[in-house]
Amino acid sequence: MAALREQKALQGERRIGRGMGHATDDDYVFDRYDRPGEVRNPDTFGSRFFELVRSKKLTKVRLHDLRHSFASLSWVAGADLKLISAALGHSSIGITANVYMHVVESLEEAHASRLDSLLGDTIAGALAAGPGPQRAHNRSLAMIKADGIKRFEIAPAGFEV
Repeated sequence: MAALREQKALQGERRIGRGMGHATDDDYVFDRYDRPGEVRNPDTFGSRFFELVRSKKLTKVRLHDLRHSFASLSWVAGADLKLISAALGHSSIGITANVYMHVVESLEEAHASRLDSLLGDTIAGALAAGPGPQRAHNRSLAMIKADGIKRFEIAPAGFEV
């Protein structure tokens, strides 16, 4: 808010300096420098951003790419999809979910990896036993090892011993 107030004050000074009077509530906050209060060409932001990136010798990135980075990093950090959708100005969370499906897939892989770590060799051993009805009677090495460990029961809150 402080930055927006400062911008509005600078805009007012420019208007007064050009004999245009005080700023009005209808003026754009980020206006044309040469014509205070008038709308800026949207391409100006992208062009200026590109110049900044190039001058700093950074990897080529578009201003719009920062929007995608914000959404993806927010989701990975655990932000609610509805919150991200609102921040992006999407009309529904379905749009956000469809655009950022790749994030969901990477989160699913990370979740599966955490479960694998939690369950240890049990999952890998069960998969190594192979498919088919005989699996119900044949016990994998992991299952035999598990006999020495207390049995797990699946409870509403997760695993309990």
